[in-house]
Amino acid sequence: MTSRLKLHLAAAALATALSAPAYADSSAKPWNETFGEEGNESTVAVVPMKNGGVAVAATTDSTGNGGTDAWIFTLDANGGMIWEETIGGKKDDVPNALIQMPDGGFAMAGTTESMGKGGADAWVVRLDAKGNVLWQKTLGKEGDDQAISLVAAPDGGLTVAGMTDPKGEETSAPWITRLAADGTYIALIALKRPQPVEVTGLTRVPDGLVLSGWKKSDGKINDAAWAFKIDPKGKTIWESTLAQPGTQERVYAAAVGKDGNIILGGQTKADTKDVGTLLIKLNNKTGEPIWSQRNFVTGRLADIASLAVYPTGTILATGRAAQTKEGNNNLWIGGFSKEGLPFWEALYGEEEHDEGTSLAIAADQQLIVGGWSNSFGQGGSDAWVLKLPPKK
Repeated sequence: MTSRLKLHLAAAALATALSAPAYADSSAKPWNETFGEEGNESTVAVVPMKNGGVAVAATTDSTGNGGTDAWIFTLDANGGMIWEETIGGKKDDVPNALIQMPDGGFAMAGTTESMGKGGADAWVVRLDAKGNVLWQKTLGKEGDDQAISLVAAPDGGLTVAGMTDPKGEETSAPWITRLAADGTYIALIALKRPQPVEVTGLTRVPDGLVLSGWKKSDGKINDAAWAFKIDPKGKTIWESTLAQPGTQERVYAAAVGKDGNIILGGQTKADTKDVGTLLIKLNNKTGEPIWSQRNFVTGRLADIASLAVYPTGTILATGRAAQTKEGNNNLWIGGFSKEGLPFWEALYGEEEHDEGTSLAIAADQQLIVGGWSNSFGQGGSDAWVLKLPPKK
């Protein structure tokens, strides 16, 4: 395991809040920490742990074996680092997702240029609870491949979703792969689509799996929100494309609502060039939209990078927002009703660019938010993790 001293400093100034949220537990101890050195670091995923701590997947070019490496570390309940591991070779190797496994260890999905057969290969890494690498596996051939997301399988293995670009052109196609608990390849489901899609997430639902992302523009329609459901055996249940005239829409996040239906979050961009948040709720059985909400704030940019559903049904999201179209982005957190209507938001950051990339709800209902900051920390950008009290 890589062992090195990390500099992690609490950011001195936290938030510029708009309609600041009221918190349920005033005794909760919020914290925020930046992690990085002289280069660039960014949080990709945050995972609440049973002990009250947080597991983090990030990118780093400050240390490691060369290029950009995957950086996995865990924090205690107060934000102090417990252990860390950098993984990668001499080229760029980046994580895209992190989950905790039933045995307390972790699994990471990402993309590697240092290993494998092609220019870039899908990359899956299994670690134990102390950060030791148990196994690594690359998936791909001569083209470019990415592992985008993953979920734990009932048998202790993994289901991985990714993209392949066999010609290095605009011919990318999604796929789903099953791996055994020891990393052995089991099966591949290739999802050939008549129109290219971009996959951003894989979500487990009680009766199957849902891929989400967007269908790429074909000249007739703009980029459109997209989701695709399969049953546990890989059979297609439904495909949903939600094209909105006069807008470009992309899905970056997905979650399961309290009623078992699917909530998609992302960005909507109108022909007027306004950019706002996008939320869509789909019927899990049919893929039909139950509701969709597009929220524009005049003169300001905003989008959703990650979302989670609170026990009350409130939808929580993080991403980026700028006070003006010309201004730098701040890390943004927003609360939405069960119907997708915004009712509070808060901006975190200062004069430089700061952005939210991942959000999760801990067992004690506190909010864990990951992102990156140019305003705080040691280098060009630093990984940033915040733990905030629960919202009523």
